[in-house]
Amino acid sequence: MRALMSVLFVTLLAGPGAPARPAPVRPSLTDLGFMAGCWRGASAGGGVIDEYYTPPTDNLMLGMARYTKGRRVTGYEFTTIAVQGDSDLVLTPRPSGQSPADFSLTRLEPGLAVWSNPAHDFPTRITYRRGAADTLVARIEGPGASGTKSVEWRMGRATCGG
Repeated sequence: MRALMSVLFVTLLAGPGAPARPAPVRPSLTDLGFMAGCWRGASAGGGVIDEYYTPPTDNLMLGMARYTKGRRVTGYEFTTIAVQGDSDLVLTPRPSGQSPADFSLTRLEPGLAVWSNPAHDFPTRITYRRGAADTLVARIEGPGASGTKSVEWRMGRATCGG
């Protein structure tokens, strides 16, 4: 009888009046809307980077980057950011002359997204963040000859197709 009363008491305490735990918030491509649009900035060696991301849909964003020096293209990259499984947002860059590699989203905050792939040679981390005055900062980093190597591009809003 005492055991039954203890069970009833515990059940009453944890019953309908107990606060429910909120379901974890799953990342959505909508959270990456800060990346959408056309961007332009300086690149290595006096070049220019033009980058474009489509507005997010429920399952996919497409990206394109073009590196130029003068009127000559020196490199390019096609990128997908796709929903895989229930909620994993996977960034897959396809740089010119290289095989694609998947990077899983590891951090997401308003205006900031970080993807990682520790098994990739370089980079192992890709970051996009919204900067001040309508800028987008892209950063890649990973192991280098003498520690961590990183490359960063600061881009301002640009006219698409211009």
